[in-house]
Amino acid sequence: MDVLSFEKYAERFLKIVPKEGGRIIPFRLNPVQKLILREKADAVAQGRRPRFLILKPRKAGVTTMEQGISFHMTATSGYYNAVTLAHTKVDTTKIFDIAMTYYNNLAPQIKPRRKTENSRELDFPGLRSQFYIGTAGAKAFGRGSNVQRIHGSEVAHWPEDKREAKAGLQSDLISGLLEACPLGEIVFESTAKGMGNFFYRECAKALAGQSEWTIIFIPWFLDPRNVASTNGHKVVLTEEEEKKVATIRKQYGVTLTPEQIMFRRQKQRDHGAKFPQEFPEDPYTCFLSSGLRFFTEDVISQALDGTIEPIEVREDGKIKIFKRPVVGRRYVAGADAGEGLEESDYSTMVLIDFEQSEVVATMQGRWRPEIFAKKICSMGDEYFKAALGIERNNHGHSVINTAYNTLHYGNLYRERKPDGKAGEIGWLTTGRTRPIMLDELEEALRHEDLNVNDPRILQECRTFVDNGAGKYEASPGNYDDLVFAAAIAYQLRKVPGGTLTTHGSRTFEGGTKRAGHL
Repeated sequence: MDVLSFEKYAERFLKIVPKEGGRIIPFRLNPVQKLILREKADAVAQGRRPRFLILKPRKAGVTTMEQGISFHMTATSGYYNAVTLAHTKVDTTKIFDIAMTYYNNLAPQIKPRRKTENSRELDFPGLRSQFYIGTAGAKAFGRGSNVQRIHGSEVAHWPEDKREAKAGLQSDLISGLLEACPLGEIVFESTAKGMGNFFYRECAKALAGQSEWTIIFIPWFLDPRNVASTNGHKVVLTEEEEKKVATIRKQYGVTLTPEQIMFRRQKQRDHGAKFPQEFPEDPYTCFLSSGLRFFTEDVISQALDGTIEPIEVREDGKIKIFKRPVVGRRYVAGADAGEGLEESDYSTMVLIDFEQSEVVATMQGRWRPEIFAKKICSMGDEYFKAALGIERNNHGHSVINTAYNTLHYGNLYRERKPDGKAGEIGWLTTGRTRPIMLDELEEALRHEDLNVNDPRILQECRTFVDNGAGKYEASPGNYDDLVFAAAIAYQLRKVPGGTLTTHGSRTFEGGTKRAGHL
């Protein structure tokens, strides 16, 4: 679709009911809608598939625009099928009304004949095109369907099988939609709704650079209509508002006006704890966890302010380098091994500059244990034989075997027994070590003793919750491998009662001072 042709078509031929109500007016795209079109065009120009996740605030006009695009294509193109699915029957009716407003107010000379008026679809027999608007889950789209465009509205609210969601599996509905539109544009837009759904999982992957989907995030303050009167009074910022204004200016180059501050206060009063969800200010805090979090939002937000862009990205984002190795520095790393299968946990490594207490490189991918061992040892060599703490639970044994017996890596963590003798190679996460490593990672973030740099780590911190039995772990459909790799790496900065050694040739003096205060 040519972006300019749609904009011209919308302004010349389409009519809408404005946000504030009243008479029908020409459809002139607002700044948010124009931003979305530019983001889409840029992604396609870069060779990405036209699959988009739009994370938005309330009433930003996204649904209106997506309906306009689908209507434009079906009303002007031959053999073009478009589908819109909403999350409830009520919303389906509202969205269909948008399409009917377009159709009913179209100029007669360009208005295609409609086949029937008794269903929620615009079927144009002269063009052999069809625009169907329905409710998610009420109609199946699969291998037999042939669709050129799909628009999903409020996808985070779509029904999901609880067992599938818990396992992080894709629903039959989503699979059917993807199968029905393998080459055309798919747009899933929504406000956030917790962390246990398809929309969150795909947004998380997209933010981490691990998805074919392109995420387009729309914070509330980019919509110029989101303002409230100051009633002539001077607006004095609170301490929290000053920090937020500074963060928004740093991240988006936008300085909030007094009228925007008043709007923010008004919506905070209206929505309380759900304000970040309904009117998001970053693509992370809007996903509210339903479980008791181990890492509080204040701690995560504070740590996010310190994250930076990687200076080098390898293997399509699986490996990220934030700081180059510096001669004379010591480096430690934690590694958490997965099975290497498509739906298994990730294999992860977090590498920390010992003196600066800063994450300098991260690794997250699904590799077979022996391949993962080669990658972490190679990264360790790059950082002057960094000390590697490989978790030996589960698949870690295979990684350790390759690193020790095949690659002869010269600086692996080895436990020390109570009698002072050397124990097994690798970090063992147990009921005793687990709470210590997690507590001290949380303390390091809270006191800003560790700069994690990679927001993927903090993203996992957000979904690290009480499972209902008093054990903290990733919420259903999410992962915690980077959290544990970071926790292991941070423990290696102090190495309580242990040494780092392989083949008896190298000892790492980690000291016994408390982590973060070396």
